[in-house]
Formats: sequence, structure tokens, C-alpha cells
Amino acid sequence: MKIGILEAGLPPEELDKHAKNFITRTGDEGLEFEIYTVLHNQFPESIHDCDGWMISGSRHGVYENLPWMLTLQDMVRDIRAAGLPLVGICFGHQIIAEALGGLDANKKRQLYAECHTPGSGGSATTGQSRGSQLGVL
Repeated sequence: MKIGILEAGLPPEELDKHAKNFITRTGDEGLEFEIYTVLHNQFPESIHDCDGWMISGSRHGVYENLPWMLTLQDMVRDIRAAGLPLVGICFGHQIIAEALGGLDANKKRQLYAECHTPGSGGSATTGQSRGSQLGVL
């Protein structure tokens, strides 16, 4: 299985080598990783380049609506439409919620998003970071 890691943020330079090692060391020889630094507009050619996707954290806020974030939101919607696995960490879960119409409880926006795990019959979780709290899934 090939996992695409969509880097929305970068670790400090002195930790970068260690972070890449940590990401790619799983002990499972059946997993392969490809890193795309979306923060620098490095996107895959197709959502089908990988079997599943992970969006990292970022120092940026989802509501900055930078050009790379808008492209990433389009990609999130395409991944969901294709039924591919997708997970977001911190900023990553916020951008998924934003792309799919999630509700930020602190912004009081009346929106809706569905999060699911393929093959599991569905699941939902909430999270909080930097004052953004995902309130409705």
C-alpha cells in the first residue's frame, strides 16, 4: 500500500531528517510512502498516485485561504468522491472539515461534514487546535 503524505508544514531544519525517518519507518514492509510538500505547491499528478492520504499539521490557519490551501481543499473533495482513505493531523483535520463543509464551533458557521472510515460502517471524531474546534461532523 502506498501512502501519500501531504506536507502542509515543515519541521525545523534541525529536525527535518529525523521527521522523515520517523514517517517512513513503520516496520511493515507492505507500506510505501511518498511525500508531497503541498505547502510549496508540490501536489501529486493524480489522487490515484497513492492508495491513501495523510495531511500533516501546519503553522498556517485554515482560514488564511492561501492558494495552496484552496488546491488542497479541491484535492480533499476529489479524494472523498473517489472513496480513498484520508486522515488529517491537526491542521490536516481542519482543512478536511473546511473542504467538506465542517463547522468550526468558535466561528459559529453553520456547515456540515461527514468523516468516515471505508469498510468500517462509518465513524466520527472531533478535535481542537489553536482555538479552532471542530464541532459538527
